Amino acid sequence: MTIGGDHSINIPCIKAFEDNCAENGPIHVVQIDAHLDFVDERKGVTDGHGNPMRRAIERDYVSGMTQLGIRNVSSTAREGYIDARARGSDILSVRQVRALGTQSVLERIPEGARYYVTIDIDAFCPSIAPGTGTPSHGGFHYYDVLEILQGLSKRGDVVGIDLVEVAPAYDPSESTQILAAQLLLNYFLPPGTNFDLTLRVIIMVTLFASAYIAEVVRGGLAALPSGQYEGADSLGLNYWQSMQLIVLPQALKISIPGIVNTFIGLFKDTTLVVFIGLFDPLGIASAIRASTDWNGIYWELFIFIGVMFFIFCFSMGRYSL
Repeated sequence: MTIGGDHSINIPCIKAFEDNCAENGPIHVVQIDAHLDFVDERKGVTDGHGNPMRRAIERDYVSGMTQLGIRNVSSTAREGYIDARARGSDILSVRQVRALGTQSVLERIPEGARYYVTIDIDAFCPSIAPGTGTPSHGGFHYYDVLEILQGLSKRGDVVGIDLVEVAPAYDPSESTQILAAQLLLNYFLPPGTNFDLTLRVIIMVTLFASAYIAEVVRGGLAALPSGQYEGADSLGLNYWQSMQLIVLPQALKISIPGIVNTFIGLFKDTTLVVFIGLFDPLGIASAIRASTDWNGIYWELFIFIGVMFFIFCFSMGRYSL
């Protein structure tokens, strides 16, 4: 499972299956997206976020492709649609998927195959997933996609999945990433599994915070001069020794401001639990104000909460220095 980035990350994900497919057989790609992403080349770019499905179908171990939810031509011109169909791709819009029904759509996908699923968050309607760079109205709803995924699991073997194009900066409510986490969480858990709400929040926050932290640390690794790696090699250190003794200590030191910044954002995002019915500090303040015992108390509560958040965030910020 791969989470995050734009749709170009699908290209190395599919490429990584080459040896696996040589041993276990080909894969059928199921794309859930608003855009076809079947461009061969545009302005010299061949491995961008408009190219992944074209690059995938060129692999001899990709046996076919089903593209669902397609309703926007911004990433692929008419020639791309013609080319995709000529190469055996089955393309269905959101309206066609709904007219056929989930079961009929699943019957169009080869049974007993090995599936690789790639989900662009813009496949969903922007009314529930606004946090993406290329929103397109008239998309899927949550259960539309979940039922397709669950049906695929019964029809064959899902060997890989990626979910891409979530852009938190475009969604101040952060409901888009909650939708993405909820989709993956419900898909991978066994039927009938029921988690406590608090545990669900912990799992979702862990998934997304770890992705952000990984990117911050990656930046720290990229910032190290190549001479540090060469110096480790000259000392005769193996990979793990060089990482432990030379590379990671320096990379983590460089990454401290970014890591703390992520922690501060995560701390402030704890108020989002109100969306799933848990009390955050503001919810507690509202409950207090609803009691007649606290009549006349209004600004004091919000001032206290503001001061509390400031103290925690300021302290973490100072620590990062």
